[in-house]
Amino acid sequence: MPRRHPAAPAQNAGQALDLPGAAPRNRRTMSLHEYPPPGGAEPVLAAVLRFTLRLCLKPAFSPRVPIAWQRRWLWVMSRLTLPARGVRAEPGAVAGVAGEWLR
Repeated sequence: MPRRHPAAPAQNAGQALDLPGAAPRNRRTMSLHEYPPPGGAEPVLAAVLRFTLRLCLKPAFSPRVPIAWQRRWLWVMSRLTLPARGVRAEPGAVAGVAGEWLR
């Protein structure tokens, strides 16, 4: 069996490109720091939200469920959520299709 040599590291891995006319910036393209969420509520909330999505939305996206029922179910689910503070919904239409603009 032939002996395998490890691959040579890329010389410019993680480095930003210098483009003419670009604003100066840090030479690293991504952060290596992780910021854990404060407190223990976030993992619990994430688990509850994942469970809720699995329970309420996943069955609705089955191929056996008619499209009209899926649309009605998603409309009902969207009415149960609270909008973010300061966001208002305005009725609108694009290409003759009614909808809402969230501003």
